[in-house]
Amino acid sequence: MKSALKKDTVREIRHSLGRFLSIFLIVLLGCGFFSGIKATMPDMIDTAEKYFSDNRLMDIKLMSSIGVKSEDVEAVKKADDVQGVMAGYSKDVFYYHENQNLVLKFMSFNNVVDENSPNNLDKPVLLEGRLPEKKGECAVEVKMSSPNTFKLGGEIKINEPDSSKNITDTLATDTYRIVGIVASPLYIGYERDATTVGNGTVVSNVFVPESEFVCDYYTELYVKFKGTDELDPFSDEYKQAVKDKSVQAVEFFEDSVNARFEKLSSDAQDSIDVAQEKVDILKQALACDENQLTELLTTAQKSVEEAQEAYDKAEQSGSSAKYLARSQLLKAQQLEEVAGKLLEDKKTGSTAAFDEYNGQLAAAEDEIAVAKKELEAVKTPAFYQYDRFEASSDYSSFYGDAQKVDSIAKVFPVFFILVAALVCLTTMTRMVEEQRTQIGTYKALGYSGARIAGKYLFYAAIAASAGSCIGVVVGLQIFPKIIYSCYNILYNIPDIDTPFKPVYMVLCLVVSVICTCSAVLYACVKELKSQPSQLMRPKPPQNGRRVLLERVDFIWNRLDFLAKVTVRNLLRYKKRFFMTIVGVAGCTALIVTGFGLKYSIKTIAEKQFNEIFLYDGIAVLNSADFDEKQLEDKISSIAQVDKSMLMQSTDGIAENESENQSVSMIVPKTPENMGDYIDLVSAENGSNLEVKSGSVIITQKLAKLLDLKTGDTITIKLSGHEEKE
Repeated sequence: MKSALKKDTVREIRHSLGRFLSIFLIVLLGCGFFSGIKATMPDMIDTAEKYFSDNRLMDIKLMSSIGVKSEDVEAVKKADDVQGVMAGYSKDVFYYHENQNLVLKFMSFNNVVDENSPNNLDKPVLLEGRLPEKKGECAVEVKMSSPNTFKLGGEIKINEPDSSKNITDTLATDTYRIVGIVASPLYIGYERDATTVGNGTVVSNVFVPESEFVCDYYTELYVKFKGTDELDPFSDEYKQAVKDKSVQAVEFFEDSVNARFEKLSSDAQDSIDVAQEKVDILKQALACDENQLTELLTTAQKSVEEAQEAYDKAEQSGSSAKYLARSQLLKAQQLEEVAGKLLEDKKTGSTAAFDEYNGQLAAAEDEIAVAKKELEAVKTPAFYQYDRFEASSDYSSFYGDAQKVDSIAKVFPVFFILVAALVCLTTMTRMVEEQRTQIGTYKALGYSGARIAGKYLFYAAIAASAGSCIGVVVGLQIFPKIIYSCYNILYNIPDIDTPFKPVYMVLCLVVSVICTCSAVLYACVKELKSQPSQLMRPKPPQNGRRVLLERVDFIWNRLDFLAKVTVRNLLRYKKRFFMTIVGVAGCTALIVTGFGLKYSIKTIAEKQFNEIFLYDGIAVLNSADFDEKQLEDKISSIAQVDKSMLMQSTDGIAENESENQSVSMIVPKTPENMGDYIDLVSAENGSNLEVKSGSVIITQKLAKLLDLKTGDTITIKLSGHEEKE
């Protein structure tokens, strides 16, 4: 008997293949969609993590106002938890293209250190061609904003933004040939560093070997810490680990730079002191008459002999006192020379020596005055520290986009799961009802209720299991790639890795089998409670009943026969009625959600540039040296210009007690007119906001990210400036 039931189950699948496939396909679609969208965020994060690790992306970047020297690099290497350190050069230059000066950022990469060295950080990823090796060769990024001349074999002719300088003071040449197309883990998105030259925006980065820079110092220092590659690069745990590990490295860096600054200041002061000694000697000699010059010369000759003797003794003994003795000897020799020449002029009546030394005296005094002024103007070195998220907003944006997909995965696929459950319930209920006679026959032959229900459970479980397994396999490969291809316009991380995730298959398999089998049990329980004799007879129709609408005569009497039957059947078969409603509602919800997402995205640009940003354009000054009144008069004289306002814009870091975010600072010259250009509206009550002295207005997003409210205080860091609250 068991064999007969098994054969009947297999025969049932073959004879009702359409019904079987409907369950199979709806489960396949639901599980594939759910697993694919749910896996997109971890796949994006894992891909980024591998990309950062393979190319040894730095954990922090250190800079100082007096640059970075090799001794600073060695000092940081001695800090605990430091795995690798690499210094680098960078330079913003002009590239004249299509009648405008575009800003390019030339960056160095280390092509000398061993490929596997822990100090080989931020490695450029070669996409086409090769990396530059010779003088005058470069590799470029190619993105949406890159010039159309950025092609293999093309040439870049660059200029120094500061007209008072020459580009060859910093770089080996002013013309570079493109030999490679690269991407850099330092810049994973569309945005590049802000700059103080040109229009304030770097169009693209250009990479050249270190040897192409002819600077006396590095511009930045990249540091990689031990153990950070094992952490999620976007997690709070990673951020805290970097923060903790960077304390000693930053301390060693600042100590080294400060020591170097003290040495530079001391050397500068020593040079001033030497020059002052020369001035004192000239003044002393020029103020003497002939007799005084004779005495001065005699004293100087005696001092030379004594200083020479002291120097010889110190040099023979190897004592460090020889340096002081040599200084005294040179001073005495100089005094002897000046006194001798002036005395000779006095005796001959010539003024040649007097004129020469008076000229030297005036020149030396001027040089000393300038040197003292410059030394007084030199400030204590300023230090700048950036982690990945502070150095570029792309990392936060990438993680935010991944979270958006994950947020959709929490809600959107649920509709598919519900629709799949409804389809299974409807299909299996109808199947059980249609086979009442077979169920009654099996019961009459002695089959238990569990054995009979097992046929339908097996039928549904096979369809659900096959659909969920194939759906997960397909969904894990297709949906992450489709979604990431949309984001690939914004990010230059390589193609997403989509490894198979067994946990997703197990989860979908369990949920789909439970849903379908629950629907089968729900459909079977009522039928299996009946006697075989009842089941083997056709199911009697449900008793008719009057409906509420029948009591409304002026409507009911106007319905035709089929309409009346339809209305009555709606209440006679409530289960089918509500299942239909829920199914249609679910499908409609999916359609509305899709159009809603499209509308939400489509209207952002319109709202941003028609309702918030009211200005039509921005003209960027390439120099801070300009006549403000003359500029405003010139702009207002243009017939097409309705109104204009000067403002300052720069990028920086905003932070509270524990978090920080990249921000753009906008400072209008006339805050009361800000509303004519940017409409600032309160997110709390919709009222218009005004920029007031001593305070700032922040966006709702920044308030959310830093957990801020009106009246709170934040710290602003701007490159080249002190922190401000």
